[in-house]
Amino acid sequence: MHKRWGRITRPLVATFACLWLSACTQHKGFEMPADPLVFEPRAVARADHIAIFVTGVFASVDIFDGAKDWENHGITPVYYRFPGYDGLPVAPPLNIAEAGRHIARFANQYPDAQISLVGYSTGAAISAMAAPQITSRHPVSAALISPAPEYGGGAATLARGTQDFLWAATRANSVLTRDVWPVYWRSLLFGAAALDDTQYTTRIEDIFARHGPSGPPPSLALIDAHTGDLQRWSLPADHSLAGVRTAMFIGENDRVFTPDQQAANARRLGVTDIRQYPQDGHLLTLSRDGLFDDIFRFLTAP
Repeated sequence: MHKRWGRITRPLVATFACLWLSACTQHKGFEMPADPLVFEPRAVARADHIAIFVTGVFASVDIFDGAKDWENHGITPVYYRFPGYDGLPVAPPLNIAEAGRHIARFANQYPDAQISLVGYSTGAAISAMAAPQITSRHPVSAALISPAPEYGGGAATLARGTQDFLWAATRANSVLTRDVWPVYWRSLLFGAAALDDTQYTTRIEDIFARHGPSGPPPSLALIDAHTGDLQRWSLPADHSLAGVRTAMFIGENDRVFTPDQQAANARRLGVTDIRQYPQDGHLLTLSRDGLFDDIFRFLTAP
């Protein structure tokens, strides 16, 4: 029994380590792709308020579909895409510090516009890097959704995620990543217990049908492109969000970056405004109805 379980768990542990926090290569340089930012130039040029949405690991910018009506309220969207998604090639890989600089350089071309940053997970880390570098004539605001902490949460996130991935393997009755990945993804919405709770099951399947992984699990090249820099990333020693109006939006059932990790993350960033959603997990942009209404009110409050 123990030998058989060992044969099953070892490849799954290795798979999750690569899926979540594994750098398959060390990158000595960084080359920005043609432009990871996508926007409508004429709309941005005349905008009074620009919101820059920064997606996360293994996510398309369509995770921000809940904010589409912001355009009807005077906010012009700009989207930062990750490698291998939304028309970008897989190479070059994501570099968090350079992504922050790139966003700030873009924002600084529009000094008369109000600039807001809305980042999810790793995109929230990028937003936190970009915000102090933006020199708008208006105060800069940042909404950080399920933000990735330094080193991507480190060993605690990896150990917890591996445990959850093994649980998903048991539930899927399979050791094949293609079978385990959809179960694990579903558990990120409201927590593992919700998968057997009739209060959530229909909603989980609806969200999965619209936004869940439809193809094979992420390739090694894509995993490396998205997470290789994250596990090495830390904030500069003198980094400060003082002067940036910032709030964190987190799920209390998030097991990727737990509330305790987020509390430490907030202290490191100097953020005191933490808004928690008791039923939700890591995929807050998909699970929480009204999230983008809450963020809109935060960004437009006087």
